[in-house]
Amino acid sequence: MTDLNATFVHTRELPRRATALTKTSLLGIARAVDAVAVVLPGISIYALYVLPGENEISSRYAVAFFVTVIVALLNLQWFGTYRKSFILGRNFAIGRLIGALAMTAAGLLVLAFALKITGFYSRVWATSWLTGAIASLIIGRIIFRAWITDRAQAGRFAIRTAIVGVGERAAGLVRQFGSECGDSISILGFVDDRRDATASGGQAGYGSRDTLGGLTGLVAMIRDGAIDQVIVAIPWHEHQRLRTVINRLAETPVDIRLAPENLAPEFRGRSYVDVAGLPMLGVLDRPISGWDYILKALEDRVLGSLILLAISPILGLIALAIRLDSPGPVLFRQIRYGYNNRPIEVLKFRSMYSHLEDRAAEVLTTRDDPRVTPVGKFLRKWSLDELPQFINVVRGDMSIVGPRPHGLAAKAAGRRYEEVANHYAARHKVKPGITGWAQVNGWRGETDTVEKIEKRVEYDLDYIKNWSIWFDLYIAAKTILVVFDNRETY
Repeated sequence: MTDLNATFVHTRELPRRATALTKTSLLGIARAVDAVAVVLPGISIYALYVLPGENEISSRYAVAFFVTVIVALLNLQWFGTYRKSFILGRNFAIGRLIGALAMTAAGLLVLAFALKITGFYSRVWATSWLTGAIASLIIGRIIFRAWITDRAQAGRFAIRTAIVGVGERAAGLVRQFGSECGDSISILGFVDDRRDATASGGQAGYGSRDTLGGLTGLVAMIRDGAIDQVIVAIPWHEHQRLRTVINRLAETPVDIRLAPENLAPEFRGRSYVDVAGLPMLGVLDRPISGWDYILKALEDRVLGSLILLAISPILGLIALAIRLDSPGPVLFRQIRYGYNNRPIEVLKFRSMYSHLEDRAAEVLTTRDDPRVTPVGKFLRKWSLDELPQFINVVRGDMSIVGPRPHGLAAKAAGRRYEEVANHYAARHKVKPGITGWAQVNGWRGETDTVEKIEKRVEYDLDYIKNWSIWFDLYIAAKTILVVFDNRETY
């Protein structure tokens, strides 16, 4: 147990009345900081530039301040800036903050045009506010992170925890926490519920430093404000023992947690759900279901139809160019994996000589591939060969945003994708997309190494896990920029 001693922070080292900052309070402070950072530049510029000319405070601007703060906070939430990994992580993704405010500005501009109220507001004020809000938000988050780091080093995020139970099961629980607990939890030691003694004493295999005593001593420590949380690490089949411990601790103002059985750590991050009145561990959920499924379907059908209508003249010109360039059909039809691993027929503009086409995708396209026609090379370079897939979107085979569909025989480093990438088939839990999270993060083009397909799958699964309408719109907007970086497309 000497290797575990470093994880223990004993009660004499912690202030008795120092309670941990909860996740709720931390996020509340973060949102308050962001709200002030967003609205303060707008109010300041209004007072300096607009108010002197109006001679009185306008209710229109007051409404604008209120609506903007609400929309900005929602977008910051959708862009993941309130995740613990973003707030406390080492990497400070300024792009997410800028993206959230850019999305806010775009949404409010569309709303203002729809309501025909753009003339009610100063353009200089609006532009200056957006610029000032971006700078203010970044500075505010930098200060906030410095404040958080200072509190973390002081142990303010550490939830002082005692574990009821001794032996290998309890020690294994500490090992499972490992480095993931970071500054969020301090394991004070173990409690032997079968020995109701108030004083700490030696315990075989642990030593006096690691044993806090019995239940009576634990209750006394809780009453003294030295413990925030108790984890009961007693085997679930010992029903009476569990009831005795929990009934004793139920009289104290402390969080009580029941440690999982051996398999449960494999399903970290899952919560319990009610099934016919019985609590059960929700291991996996169907992604994009319920109202999310309806929103996603509306997004694809409505937006897909509008885009298809808008680009129809371009489709006609490309079809004509293909006809004049080489003999053969205009469209290339290929069977690829779709939703639920079912094969779908994906449409593309033909970019290869018709007699050299590879309908099973057994040989991936390489740079200066002799199978590609002159027009096809141009189409592939600017991803114009993908445009017919909006037909797939409208007829329900694909989505605008989602994991890219792959050919049935596609390979990485000579091996089929499903043989080299873990959980490859999990990409097919949603409809494939014309563009995706992996593509806008640089994982597109030839898959000549195992790492390239593994990274694609990693980003695809991350997209499925964190899907939202705003995430889709962000990826779609970023795709436009990625198209111009076409070094990996050929």
